[in-house]
Amino acid sequence: TNANLGGYFETTIAAQAVVDEAHRSMADFLGATSPEEIIIGANMTTLTYHMSRTLGRTMQPGDEIVLTRMDHEGNVSPWLQLAEDLGLVVRWLPFDENSWQVE
Repeated sequence: TNANLGGYFETTIAAQAVVDEAHRSMADFLGATSPEEIIIGANMTTLTYHMSRTLGRTMQPGDEIVLTRMDHEGNVSPWLQLAEDLGLVVRWLPFDENSWQVE
């Protein structure tokens, strides 16, 4: 969000209002039950990395992760790193390269 969260400066209050409205708007657009369900981050890769590490706390060596080669590297790399760190099994979901349909 913003660096001055919780401050009482005029610019901090204005910036927080913009962030709060962004959360409300995205929650409405995505059908979330609450703006608190919306997370805004620096970029998709960073958010995916944090999510993979959070979910990794529930995983054990030998658990499986299913990935596709259709995904952007920013979605694949965090999971591959997690698999390497925790001894997880990576399964690749096959797809038709012409139609992009899962086989």
